[in-house]
Amino acid sequence: MACVNHADRESTAKCVTCAAEICDECRTEVDGKNYCAKDVPQPAAAVPPAPPPAPPPGAAPPTAAPVATAAGTDDPSQEQPIMAALAYIIGILAIIILVTDMKKSRYMRFHGFQALFLIVTWILFGIAAAILQMIPFLGALIAAVGYLGLFVLAIILAVKAYNKQDMEVPVITKMAREQADKMRV
Repeated sequence: MACVNHADRESTAKCVTCAAEICDECRTEVDGKNYCAKDVPQPAAAVPPAPPPAPPPGAAPPTAAPVATAAGTDDPSQEQPIMAALAYIIGILAIIILVTDMKKSRYMRFHGFQALFLIVTWILFGIAAAILQMIPFLGALIAAVGYLGLFVLAIILAVKAYNKQDMEVPVITKMAREQADKMRV
């Protein structure tokens, strides 16, 4: 028998609801039963949790307990965006992030590595700029524009980190993501 949707294919199953002949591409298996696309059962709706019981009359209202986030989660705490932003401005903080308990957060590892790679880029550009200084005027102009560009990039990355956002910087961001994912905590 041919598939109901693909005449050029042999059927491999029958829909348990409508008995239509279906091929492997058209077949959806749910709880060991085969269904065609129109008869796939929808997942049951989640039942909302019951509200907590009302406090007895005259009782003090309950206070909310602080919620602690587990180490290593991607949900940054309040001070983490500040530290991540400062790592782009104060380079030594990038190293501090990567050698202290702050490295348990993937968010902090990523921004620590990205800030560290930006510092390395800054140093490599400084070496190139020193060589370019041998060219009168043009070398100084290239160095000034380059340093200004790196400074503006550091400020933008700091603002993005503070706002819990990522910014794609060619090469640097990819390397930072790879290192953040590789680092064992």
